[in-house]
Amino acid sequence: MPGVSHSFGPTRALIGVDVYVYPGEVLGIVGESGSGKSTLLKMMNLEDTPNEGSYLLAIPGAGDNVFELTLVSQSLANS
Repeated sequence: MPGVSHSFGPTRALIGVDVYVYPGEVLGIVGESGSGKSTLLKMMNLEDTPNEGSYLLAIPGAGDNVFELTLVSQSLANS
């Protein structure tokens, strides 16, 4: 997820965050209360979309940016 940013109104929750996770890798996210951990996890789980940045996932036939998939495409990719 290169360059991910997300805002809630005037509040910037994430600013230019880069996250790279590889198959079999375990990732821990640590930070102070209100630092954007839950927001980042929601984006990694496709529950929310960023204002900037992209989510690149290696799914054959899915294209490059997962945030641009339709719900039908997401359903097909997950089956």
